[in-house]
Amino acid sequence: MNFIKKHFLTISIFIGALFGYVFLHPFGILVHQVHIGGEGKYLHIHWDRALAEFKMAFSIEYLPPAILYVIFSGGVAYLIAKVILSYKKINEQLKIFSFIGENTSGFIHDLKNNIIAISQFADYLCENAKSSEQDECCDGIRRQSEKVLKLAADISVSARQGTNFPLDKQGINLRNFIENIVSGLTLGCKVEIRSEISEDVFIDVVYFERVLWNLIKNADEALTTIENGRIKISITQDSHSVIICVSDNGPGIPRKALRNIFKIGKTFGKTKGSGIGLYNCRIITEAHGGKIWAISEVDKGTNIYVKIPK
Repeated sequence: MNFIKKHFLTISIFIGALFGYVFLHPFGILVHQVHIGGEGKYLHIHWDRALAEFKMAFSIEYLPPAILYVIFSGGVAYLIAKVILSYKKINEQLKIFSFIGENTSGFIHDLKNNIIAISQFADYLCENAKSSEQDECCDGIRRQSEKVLKLAADISVSARQGTNFPLDKQGINLRNFIENIVSGLTLGCKVEIRSEISEDVFIDVVYFERVLWNLIKNADEALTTIENGRIKISITQDSHSVIICVSDNGPGIPRKALRNIFKIGKTFGKTKGSGIGLYNCRIITEAHGGKIWAISEVDKGTNIYVKIPK
């Protein structure tokens, strides 16, 4: 069995070539003996001549066409074997990905516990720091730990299948919610928040924080090379929905790239982008029964809209 697995491609070509020589080649010779004749135009075959030709198919005289059949059959067998091997490889990879997906929550849980422990050690060191350099190092550890925790949360969301995952919704004031998110971020420019609503909006605060965190961070990163960069967040409403718009005056996104920014693995303007942040924004928004879209103009900026039911 191991020998067959190891030499599957070679065996397939050999069997295909043998099939071409033993079956296809004589059958091709036999077909030449079939003709249409008679008053009713029926198919006729002269069996006496056909059997003789069938035997002659394995003679030296018919070697050239036999070689062509062998090459043809061997080539077809090679292609079929390659398809089978590719299918088996893809199937094995899918099993691995399925296993990872099914166990992601456990992996992420363990990772978060370790990162939280590191962050707590950094807090302890900061409290007992004896110099500004030590304090700065500890602060750096905490910032990097926060990034890893956020990335772990993104991976956890991406591993979920579709948008049908449970939400723990609660009523919150969106303006205060966004202000708290902004205050916890290290940004290179100021954020202006404008809200036209005062009533609570029902969202899953854990998941929806990922949406706003990603949108604000993306806007901030787009402004790293822009003088007088600004981020504006507006909260408006219509009769049935709440609309959040995160806008920046950055370099904008070309129309071709704009069509794909909410697809997994797609990113723009980042050399080390993971391509899962905006994808997560989309599936979380859709899980809330809403939708997300972007409007952008090169050299003028980008507006990303999130619309969710009240």
